Amino acid sequence: MAAAKNVGFAYGFNVHDEDVAEWGGSRPDTTDIPEEGALVRDVIYGSNFVASHLVHFYQLAALDFIDPLAANLNKPPFCPRYGPPYNPGDPVYDYYYRVPTAGGTSGTTNMNVYLVAQYVLALQFRRMCNQIGAIWGGRAPFVQGLTAGGVATSVTQEAIDKTRELLYEGPGGTGTPSAPAAGTILKFIGNPTDFALFVNLEGGELDKLPIAGDGTSVYAGTHLFDVVAVAMLYPEYFWLGNAYERFLAYGVFEQGDPSNPIGDNRLLSRGRKITGAEYSTGSDWTSGWAVPNPSPPEWKPAIQGNVYENISSSWYRYGSGAWKHPWNGETKPRPQKTTAYSWVKSPRYRDATDPGGFAYGLVPYEAGPLARMQVNGNYYAGILYDAYVANGVSPTIPIGPFAGVPFPRYGDPAPHLGAIFPGVGGLPNLAAYGLTYNGDSALDRYAARQLECWKVANAMVGWLNRLETKVGNATSITRTPPADQFYTQSFGWTEAPRGALGHWMKVSGPGPNQGKIEKYQCVVPSTWNASPRDANGNPGPAEKAMEDVYVHDVNHPLEILRVSHSWDFCTACAVHIVKPNKRGKKVEKIVHMDPTYL
Repeated sequence: MAAAKNVGFAYGFNVHDEDVAEWGGSRPDTTDIPEEGALVRDVIYGSNFVASHLVHFYQLAALDFIDPLAANLNKPPFCPRYGPPYNPGDPVYDYYYRVPTAGGTSGTTNMNVYLVAQYVLALQFRRMCNQIGAIWGGRAPFVQGLTAGGVATSVTQEAIDKTRELLYEGPGGTGTPSAPAAGTILKFIGNPTDFALFVNLEGGELDKLPIAGDGTSVYAGTHLFDVVAVAMLYPEYFWLGNAYERFLAYGVFEQGDPSNPIGDNRLLSRGRKITGAEYSTGSDWTSGWAVPNPSPPEWKPAIQGNVYENISSSWYRYGSGAWKHPWNGETKPRPQKTTAYSWVKSPRYRDATDPGGFAYGLVPYEAGPLARMQVNGNYYAGILYDAYVANGVSPTIPIGPFAGVPFPRYGDPAPHLGAIFPGVGGLPNLAAYGLTYNGDSALDRYAARQLECWKVANAMVGWLNRLETKVGNATSITRTPPADQFYTQSFGWTEAPRGALGHWMKVSGPGPNQGKIEKYQCVVPSTWNASPRDANGNPGPAEKAMEDVYVHDVNHPLEILRVSHSWDFCTACAVHIVKPNKRGKKVEKIVHMDPTYL
């Protein structure tokens, strides 16, 4: 999508309308992308977001919190893991693995088995999301249907009906957005209140988890139930993995919310936020920008001209200077550089007014679902507390070793692990480290990502309804041909599921090389998050988040995995380096998963 916007910008399409002021009036408002084209893009991208978020939780993170051996799965991809040997009842083992092996009135439910079954089930819903992407984009996940001026897809009733069937109607067409049919994407995702209502209305009996699909639980068995359940069992991760409380979002889903009072029509808005706390005004946890005050003091604009990259700790060299805007960026490898320790560059956002005291106003910003939801006003430190109170449920942890402890709110001190797990020697009082809850932790990244999954999936319902009004309309178009003008400098800003994604391009003007791409630079989400220390000594957000992570046993460093996996790194995306004249290894054989694993 960033590449499509970059090329679209070069051809004069109005893909960044709020940035016209950057050009000093030299770039007029030009060709708009048709509403239908923007809506189809949103549906394609929405299916990609939902698929990515499901995979991140189940396939990339959940196994850090459960012991597959407790589910009798001593086989890849579930094992081996990094935890201690299987020994339920041992205090150290029970500290690392808190998912019950039995519970409820009958004591028959093994939540490890339940969550592994959810792991496998999530793959089915990822496939269904990719089907939606293929319906509208030609194929998925590598969509081929994007053009500079929209999409190459026509809007048909058949495409809308099939998408609705996968999203909420089901094969029989009986489901609705508020009551989705079994086996549909919205049904599996569930609602943010599922765990609270399970505990409040069903007594929290773990034997009601629908492992056999018997439907004994109304609320359990959903994606959002699983996410909140993990948070209840491991709540100290609300204090571990804290970064800078600096959140950056480029904005996404351009036709997502025409009522957005910021004025950019996006479902998830562009901007920056400089605290993990709730906005002092202008937002609430249910609807984001609920009142027309888009500029509380914690919200700041995001302007592409303020992005700079540094390579002090990276295996690259610049011809001159220490900081470069991507239009002037250089990617020249220097593997012998002794001061470096990463192939990732260090992007920073220049803001001389930032109150954090960063040298020269060059600030390390975090990108990703948490950043988007924070900027949009849909997430903040203390959201679980507020959500439970709003639903008439006690805002305390209902299960596990932290049962009875209130959900954290901004500024709350970290717990004393030694007092909660007295049988495990050496566990510290995390508050003694000076840790307070700031809404920028490992669990906040997991929680915000899955709330965004719910938000985007439900927004797709409205996008399909709007597309349906275009079916059969003789004037309806999904793409506009490029205009004659061509700009030799362009950029494309969007959001990937992992976070803020920017592409910058320079093209040769009149002359012998006219039309040749001179420079193409990418600054991707993992470049922001996984960046090393910059010239001012500031580590990137993920490195910063590792500084206060307590590791109880260096031989079983699950704490490091649980924090690092909250970022969902893609270092291949962040590096973008190839070795010329070298070939990779050929895949000789593909082995299918043995059904006996399940």
